Amino acid sequence: MLLLTGVVGALALGYAAVASGKIGAFKVDHARVNELSGIIQGGAMAFLYREYKALVPFVIVVGALLAWKNKPAERRLFRLRSRMQRPHRLRRNESRHQIQR
Repeated sequence: MLLLTGVVGALALGYAAVASGKIGAFKVDHARVNELSGIIQGGAMAFLYREYKALVPFVIVVGALLAWKNKPAERRLFRLRSRMQRPHRLRRNESRHQIQR
């Protein structure tokens, strides 16, 4: 599943690069359209700057708290419990008939 996630993510990044290249290669000859697109781009970049300015400290603090509070033994136990709760996995001595009851 992890490999599939990585492959899908790589495909999405590839598609984004191709689409961005096609959009960037599109030439507009009308001066007013170029002016408006520059204004829109400036507003979008200002918005993203302010958004990331607020989000980055939050992500750093939450990440640090999670890393501090999450001990390695707890992480292993969480993974073990999540594996044990998966219904599609069969335990060694159980058959499909016993699980479906």
